[in-house]
Amino acid sequence: MSNTLDREIPMSPNPRRFRIELALDLHSAPIPNVNPNMRIFPLQNALIDFSHGDDAPRPAWYTNLAIGDELSFRLVDITTRRIPWDSPDYPRLVVAEVYFTNPNTGLRAHPFTEDVREWHLSEPLERQPSPVYSVATNRPLPTWNLVAVNTAGETVETLEIAGFDALGPSVSRPDDHDDSLEGDRVRYRAFELAVILRMQHNGWVNHYVFDPQMIVSETDNHGDGGGR
Repeated sequence: MSNTLDREIPMSPNPRRFRIELALDLHSAPIPNVNPNMRIFPLQNALIDFSHGDDAPRPAWYTNLAIGDELSFRLVDITTRRIPWDSPDYPRLVVAEVYFTNPNTGLRAHPFTEDVREWHLSEPLERQPSPVYSVATNRPLPTWNLVAVNTAGETVETLEIAGFDALGPSVSRPDDHDDSLEGDRVRYRAFELAVILRMQHNGWVNHYVFDPQMIVSETDNHGDGGGR
């Protein structure tokens, strides 16, 4: 009996380029919470597929990911989309936390080939249109890249999804009776991502949060990409 980990992990034959865009709205309604010293707000989010070129973005679901695909992260401010005359400022807008966990165990996961040490926001970029958040395609928005720093201290803007073994063993399904499937990590590949941005504003410490679960194709990436 051969163990899954002894076999070569297949990768997507045509890796895709995705970008997660997080939208910050300084006028969004707070999320109810029990801490009176903290205000929590949602970050809107979208996954965008740029595999067909930067001029041909396509919306995607978080279940479209496959091993070998590349992810980048961007923050856009949509405050002025509803109130164009507003000129927001960003006093001490910082990355409070970016972390990945295994949904089976709750433990930290490392879903990328790069070993990420920390995350930070880039300097503000020139205003750019967003494929999903710009009201008109030529309507630019305040934009930052959310970039990783690896253990060598190098800035990494694009991360490659690693083999699923980095996410830890899967949980066997109740109807699995074939011993050859025991410990098979092909069954369930996913990671949960949490992004928390913190900003001091008008005497408050506002926390903007985002926490989806991402599926990395549930089947081998043969042919057209398997689990896509």
